[in-house]
Amino acid sequence: MILAGIVIIILLYVVDIVLMARYPYDLDKQLKILKDFFSHVSIIVSTDRTNVMIIKSKKVTYANFVHDNIDLEEVSSYKYL
Repeated sequence: MILAGIVIIILLYVVDIVLMARYPYDLDKQLKILKDFFSHVSIIVSTDRTNVMIIKSKKVTYANFVHDNIDLEEVSSYKYL
């Protein structure tokens, strides 16, 4: 799916959402789009249950990902459902 010029790969199940992006700036854009959409439809994101998992081949550091001015925790593994 392409939204605002960004390819969004997303998994949805009830209240769980998984976003996948090839580049950090794409994930930032996806998070901003979701924040705007959720604000519009009055959905609140539970940031204490929201994590970021980065899969990379080289030791590269990234800035923290943020939702609603809250840094999202980076994890090394994630169990989806």
